[in-house]
Amino acid sequence: MNPWFSVALLVAGLIYLFATMALNHFKQDSVGWWLSKCCWSRTLDYRYAETASGENEEIRTLMQIQLSPQVHVKSTVHYEKRYLGKNDNYSVAVQNGAGVQVRLPNQVRGQSVHFNIVSSKRPWAVLPVEKIDQPIHEAFLDHGQFRKAEQFGMLTNKPAGKASENFTYPRMPPENEDLIWETWVPLDKDATYLELQIWYPASLLNPGGDDKSYLFQMELGTTGDTAIDGLAAVELEVKASSRIGTLTLEVAEGTPV
Repeated sequence: MNPWFSVALLVAGLIYLFATMALNHFKQDSVGWWLSKCCWSRTLDYRYAETASGENEEIRTLMQIQLSPQVHVKSTVHYEKRYLGKNDNYSVAVQNGAGVQVRLPNQVRGQSVHFNIVSSKRPWAVLPVEKIDQPIHEAFLDHGQFRKAEQFGMLTNKPAGKASENFTYPRMPPENEDLIWETWVPLDKDATYLELQIWYPASLLNPGGDDKSYLFQMELGTTGDTAIDGLAAVELEVKASSRIGTLTLEVAEGTPV
């Protein structure tokens, strides 16, 4: 074997190894990151400080992980005809919105949960992500209802009507169980992502010195996308939105008898 080829193969192997290690490091979820920093971690470089402040931060971060919402998003579509020629046409699915499910822990009952939600796109599939200026806040509340946790992940590809048009008045999920806020928002046909930012009240989860929130970037598609870790996301377009105009979802304790 040519020695230069061997050297090139070795260099390529090393590059691949380091690239894989770097990718695994940056893709580490919040649970893995907390485990690498907690008091029994073997990694001293990342461990929380052995002080009262460090212990409080360790406990607070664990609570943030345990209370993280889960999100499921699925595009809804309508069909348009495309004409190829005389008496020759076919139908294509065109995105017109998305069904959204936010699974919230039981601890939020009787609390106010705050949301920011925007849609974004990646032009030409390679350019940086940019926000779409289409207001969807109102629809997020108007089309929403609480559902049982067992219905998480069950969405159709059809738009949902306004909750006020549903005269069945579904009851709140049973007490001591997680619950789902299920809704629908209209979207541009070219939207690539739905981004959510979620805050809990300080009475439930003290963010410490930071204005800590849960962030989700959900990829839109007819097969659906699910995320269970709201602390692993990086910089998103939704973070640029002001907190002054955030949505407030009031979560009742339960359905009155």
